[in-house]
Amino acid sequence: MSQNNHTDPRKINIPRSERNILRLYAPIFPVNSWSSDIETRYMVENGHVTHFKLPKKWSELPTSLKDSTPLNPKICKLSFLKVLLLSDQKINYLPANFDNLQQLINLDLSINNISKLPPSFKNLSKLTTLRLNKNQLTKIPIELSHLEGLEFLDLSNNQINKIPDYISKLKNLRSLNLEGNQISTLPESFKELKKI
Repeated sequence: MSQNNHTDPRKINIPRSERNILRLYAPIFPVNSWSSDIETRYMVENGHVTHFKLPKKWSELPTSLKDSTPLNPKICKLSFLKVLLLSDQKINYLPANFDNLQQLINLDLSINNISKLPPSFKNLSKLTTLRLNKNQLTKIPIELSHLEGLEFLDLSNNQINKIPDYISKLKNLRSLNLEGNQISTLPESFKELKKI
């Protein structure tokens, strides 16, 4: 993977539907490999986009310089994505069809304005790393209780005041960050998280 190899999305050997989605996010940036902190970044494996990251502060670009909102629902058509990094984009909510991203392993939604997750989020069964720190969550979303493969969960710096009993369903959790919330006690069920 070349760090300076800028690629026009029209020339990538991937399905046209995926190529068109990349182009939504590259009206002014040359789309790069997985290397720059400034540009939209992606990786292709076996003919499909598997890693995707928006540039920081994409949401603050003038609308005349972009033709997509930070989380255009079309991004959910990138069904081979394994890594999706959408930190610091002023995202308020996720599309209802977010569970189309069935291959997701690593999801970063930190530093946004998310207060709840769509019901479909519970179907992201392959997710092992989830960052929801610095959002507007007032409770731990029940959808997370279905993600039994989760190993790393960051919910720090939200407005959570209670740990629900269903957190005990996350048997594979090795790291749970809850600092910067308003939690004063741990439930008895917390003891069932043996790997933390």
